[in-house]
Amino acid sequence: MTSLHATPSALDVYSQAAPWTNATPNRILKTAAVPVSLPYIGMTAWDANTARFSAVSPPDPTTGVQYFCIVLDDGGTPTGMRYDFSLNPVALSGHSGAAGVFETLADDCQLSAFNGWTYVIDPASGSHYFVCAASATSPTPSNGLYWLCLTENYKFFPPMMQVYQPTSGIEPQGVWSIGETVWFTKQDGSLWQVLLADVLTNKTTSLQQISSTGIVQGIVTDATAAPACYVLSAVASAGGYSLVEFQAGNPASAVTIETGFALGTIKTTPDGAVWKVVSDLNPNDLQQPKSEVALLVPSYPVNGRNPAWIDPFASADPSLYPAGLTQSIMDAIPLSATDILLLTTPNASSYALNDTGGSMVWQMTRVGIGVFDQPAVPLHSYSGDALAAYSQISQDLIKGGPTANDIRAQYSQMSAAQAGDYVTALATMTVPPTFSNKAAWSGVQNDLQNELNDLVSSASFWSAMSQVVVVQSQIESLAASYVANALVIPTTATLISSTARQVNALNIASVTAGGAGSVLTCLGGILAVTAPEGAAVLGLFSAAAAVVGLLCAFFRSRNTDYSISVSDPAYYISAKLGEVDNDLGKVFAATQDMIISYAAAATRDGGILATVGALYRNGTWTANPPDYKAGSNEVPSSFQAYRDGCVHSYLQAFVPLVTAINLIVVNNDQQWNTYKDKPVYVSPTHTWWNTMGDNYKGALLQYASDSDQSKPLGQDLDALLFTTLGYSYAEVFLQWNIPTTPSWISDE
Repeated sequence: MTSLHATPSALDVYSQAAPWTNATPNRILKTAAVPVSLPYIGMTAWDANTARFSAVSPPDPTTGVQYFCIVLDDGGTPTGMRYDFSLNPVALSGHSGAAGVFETLADDCQLSAFNGWTYVIDPASGSHYFVCAASATSPTPSNGLYWLCLTENYKFFPPMMQVYQPTSGIEPQGVWSIGETVWFTKQDGSLWQVLLADVLTNKTTSLQQISSTGIVQGIVTDATAAPACYVLSAVASAGGYSLVEFQAGNPASAVTIETGFALGTIKTTPDGAVWKVVSDLNPNDLQQPKSEVALLVPSYPVNGRNPAWIDPFASADPSLYPAGLTQSIMDAIPLSATDILLLTTPNASSYALNDTGGSMVWQMTRVGIGVFDQPAVPLHSYSGDALAAYSQISQDLIKGGPTANDIRAQYSQMSAAQAGDYVTALATMTVPPTFSNKAAWSGVQNDLQNELNDLVSSASFWSAMSQVVVVQSQIESLAASYVANALVIPTTATLISSTARQVNALNIASVTAGGAGSVLTCLGGILAVTAPEGAAVLGLFSAAAAVVGLLCAFFRSRNTDYSISVSDPAYYISAKLGEVDNDLGKVFAATQDMIISYAAAATRDGGILATVGALYRNGTWTANPPDYKAGSNEVPSSFQAYRDGCVHSYLQAFVPLVTAINLIVVNNDQQWNTYKDKPVYVSPTHTWWNTMGDNYKGALLQYASDSDQSKPLGQDLDALLFTTLGYSYAEVFLQWNIPTTPSWISDE
C-alpha cells in the first residue's frame, strides 16, 4: 500500500531558527527521560569544568555519526574523553588501551587551564580535530590556540597538541567552530575567524577580524546553503552584563536577550541550538540546587520574533520522568536541540559528587525532547496586504465563495490527497494583476506551499498509522484466539476449590525495558512487543535502554491498571482471554482517538507540522500498512514478529494459571514428584545448564483425567512451547513464575 509523500521545499519556513524541528533519527513522539551511565577513565570527580568545556561534533560526512568531548581534571594535566552519541568511549586510532582518553599535551609547553573547546571535522580529509583555547604555564605564561587530530593513527606514543600561532598576539580567550571555520576571540575582545586548513598549516591566508562587541559567548548558524552566523555576546550593563545577539559583522543589529547575565553559561550545538547551563555542584545544597537549564527560542531573531529563554521540559509528561527531575538538575551536556545529558541527584541526601567507586561511571539522565513537546513555532500571522493575499489565495483554493477564505481552518480535516491537490493548484497560481503588493502575495504563497507540502506528508503518516493500528488490533485478536484454543481444557477436569486468585496480568506501569514484575504483564507485553516492520517505533535512543512504546498506544495506556480474576481455569481461561482481548480493543480504539488528536495538533503548529512531515519523508517515522483481510489466518510477513510476540505474552501470562512444574537442581537432593494416582500429566523430562554451571531438570505438569495420567486434557503444552514454538527450557521453567504445586490438587 503506497502513501503520499510530498516533495519538500528547499528550506521550510518553519524550520528557520528552530533546530528542534530537525528530522533526526532519534526524534520521539513525547519527551521522555531515562537513566544512563557515562563511563570514564581514572579516579575523577565531576567538577565545574567537566560539562562547561564539552564540545560536540557535526555529523561525520561519511558515517553520519556524531561525537562529543568532555574534560577530565584529576588535579594534574587536564585530559579529554571522547564519546559517540551512544555514550561509548571512542579511542584514538591505534590506542585502545585507554578508550576515549586523549592527552592535552604540547611539545614545548604545559597546558594549565582551558578557555574554550570545539570539535571540527575537515571536509576535505574527513579527519576529526579537537581545538581548544588554553593557557600554558611553560615556557612562559601565555594563551594559545591548540589542536589535536583525533583520527590520526599512531603506534607507540599519543600525538602531541600543536599550536596555532602564525603571528604574535593570537592569545585566544574563547573558541567555536561553524563547519570548517574556526572562530576565536583575543584578549582584547576582538572576534576573529580562520579556516581549519590554515590552522593546521599555521597560516594567515583566511584569518580575518569580524566586527563585534562585548565578550563573545557563542556562535550559531542558520544552517542554510550559504550560512549566516549569529554572535551571542555579553555587554557591560549596570555593573553586570546583558546577553545580546546579532548577525556576525553587524553588532549594531543586536537584540537584548537577558539582563543580569552570568558569563560562561552558553552552550551551542552544531545543529544551531543555544542552551544556557548554570550548574550548581555545591555538595552542601543538593536538596534545592540552584542550577538552570534553558533553551533559546528562536535561536536567533527571525520573522519578527526575538529570542527568549524557555524551560525545555515544561510540557513533559511527569510519568515519563524520574521523580523530581526538574528540581534536581545539577549540570548538563547538551548534544543537540532535542538531546541532552543531565547530571541529576534523584536522591539528594545520599548523592556524593566525589564518589569514584569501582564502576567508573557517572550516573546521569538522558532526555529526548518529543516532537509534541518541542517549542512552539506559530503559523505566520498576517495583516494588511498579506492578510488580503491570504484571504484571496484561500478563496481561490477552496472555491467555496467569498466566506471560504481561511484554508488553514480546514487543515485538521484535510486528507493527504486533498492537500496534494491544493499543492498542485498553488504551484500554478499567479499574482492577480489587480494585486499591487506582489512581495506580500509571494510571501503568503510560499508559506502555504510549505504548510501544504508538510500536510501531505503529515496526513499520510497519521492515516497510515491509523491503518497500522487497525491491522495491529486484528493480529492481536488472532493471537488471542490461537492461545485460547491452545489452553482450552475440557470441563471434565477437576475444578479448583481454592479461593479465587487476583492476577494482575495487565499492569502497564511495570512495562520496562529489561524488567518484568513477579506477575506477568500481558497487556504491557503486547504493547511492548517489537513493532511491526513499517510501523514507527517511538522510543528513545538505543544507548538509553529506553522503554519502547508501540505506536501511540503506550502513552495512552501506560497508566491503565486492569485486574482479572481467575478461579477455575477449566471454565474461565478462554473467557478471560476474551476479556483481555476486549480490553486491548479499547486501548487500540483509544489509540485511534490519540492519532486523531495528534494529527489535529500538528496542523496548528508550524514546527510540529514541519517536523512530522520531514520525519515521514526521510523514513524515520514510517507507517506502511499491509494488505490484510480481517478474519484471515494468514499473517502479513511484516506483522509476523508482532503476532509471535503477542502469542508469547499471552502464553507467559496464562500458562502459569493452568500448569505447574517439577523443577530441581541435579545432585542437590531435591525431590522429584511423580504424582502417582493423581489427575496430573507429567511431561517428558528436560535438562539444561545455566551460565553458572548449574544442571537443571524440569518437567511441565498439566491437567489429566483421574483415570489416565498418560496424556494431558487439552493440548500438549510441552510440545507446543518447546517443539512448535521453540521457547527455551530456562525461560519457561525459571522466568514464567509457574507454580511448583498443581493448583487443581492442592485442596485434596
